[in-house]
Amino acid sequence: MPGLWSPQGHADPGEDLAAIFDALPPAYRAQFRAEYDEALDAAHDLARFKQVQLMSWSGRRSRPWGSLRLQVKCW
Repeated sequence: MPGLWSPQGHADPGEDLAAIFDALPPAYRAQFRAEYDEALDAAHDLARFKQVQLMSWSGRRSRPWGSLRLQVKCW
């Protein structure tokens, strides 16, 4: 049974990024890769921010508005 999303009859790649990339026409692959890399970088930045935020507030629940000393871990 041909896939519903493509006139060429390819099956829906679902959430498999490699299958999505392979199903794209070559003209769109560079844009897909650039947007994927940008989204991945943003996700990593958010994870780092949350880690630093948690480290800066750990053990300071008794005086949350006191002086804060950020602990930054280099990656």
